[in-house]
This record gives sequence, C-alpha cells and structure tokens, in this order.
Amino acid sequence: MEEEECNSLTEVGIDKLYNILRVIDEKRRKLLVLADKGIRPGAKVRVLERRLHKLVLDVDGKKCVLDRKIASDICVQNLEDKDYAEKEEEAA
Repeated sequence: MEEEECNSLTEVGIDKLYNILRVIDEKRRKLLVLADKGIRPGAKVRVLERRLHKLVLDVDGKKCVLDRKIASDICVQNLEDKDYAEKEEEAA
C-alpha cells in the first residue's frame, strides 16, 4: 500500500487547497476543539494568512484562527498536486 504524503499545516503554502489526513496528537480535548472548528480528517483547508503565533484558515468554507502549536499537529495533503489530481480522476 502506498503511503500518503503528509505535511504539517504550519509548513504548507498560503492559499492552496489541502485535505486534512490526520491529527498527530489525539488528546480528547484538542480533538473536540478542532472538531468544533470543522478540522477533522477529510475536511478541505486553505491557509489564508500566517500571523506570529496563529494561522488564519478557511476550513470547508468557514474562516477560523488556529494556534500554530496545534496546527503543527495537523497532517495535510496538497489537493492541487498533479499526482493527487490524477489519482482522483482514475478513481472516478
């Protein structure tokens, strides 16, 4: 089975579309906070802005602000990547 490429949300480009793959730190309290913001595996996310300690995100069309420390535990995959787009077309 091929392993999916996973990047930390804090390391990805601004204004590109990503798919949330997983949250590394699975503490219940953190997962509840993230779920309240719509941040969960399968959600689509864009980094709109980088601030000193926070990221401004668009999560499935909803704008939210997330602490960088928490964002560093979120693994995403670039949906604008050519290889990913080709795999999606093949699966359809």
